Amino acid sequence: YGATEDSVFRMVYCMLTSLAGLLAGNIWAEHKIERKCTDVACEPPKHRMQLEHEWLQTVRMLSLVLFMVSVIFKMILEMEKALFIVQNSYLEYYSKFTSNMPYIVYIISTFLPYAMCAYIATLPRKRSAYIVLGIYVITAVPTALTGERSKIVINLFVALAYFVFRDYLNPTEKWI
Repeated sequence: YGATEDSVFRMVYCMLTSLAGLLAGNIWAEHKIERKCTDVACEPPKHRMQLEHEWLQTVRMLSLVLFMVSVIFKMILEMEKALFIVQNSYLEYYSKFTSNMPYIVYIISTFLPYAMCAYIATLPRKRSAYIVLGIYVITAVPTALTGERSKIVINLFVALAYFVFRDYLNPTEKWI
């Protein structure tokens, strides 16, 4: 694939450094959460549920902010593609199009599915989940207009799978 020996070692070094950082963070978190032990078993402290709820709210808010920022950058990239097709032709889009946006715009736009998944993994309320998943599907509309219909189908399938999952998770609350 054109990788040099140096680049492979650099990649392995980066992966090992990342894994070591994750291990250190896990060890630190385990020691940070104090446990009260009895003779029979260890029980988490009473304030742990409150900490977990605060952590969940923090993850939900951060992933929502990252999702909204990445939606903006994704739409900028998609509008650039659409403008190219309007100014040129559909066939030239596949043969000559190159983005003129800075690379950081592309990088931030790639956070979109990960931020969306992190957000819906926190099991938000129905209205919030519908809005986020609706925006996620809408971001694929410009792509569908440029001829790539698979992305909108995949986004619709992800949304449908989440709705089915939430409907199954709590039968008393209707999601579909």
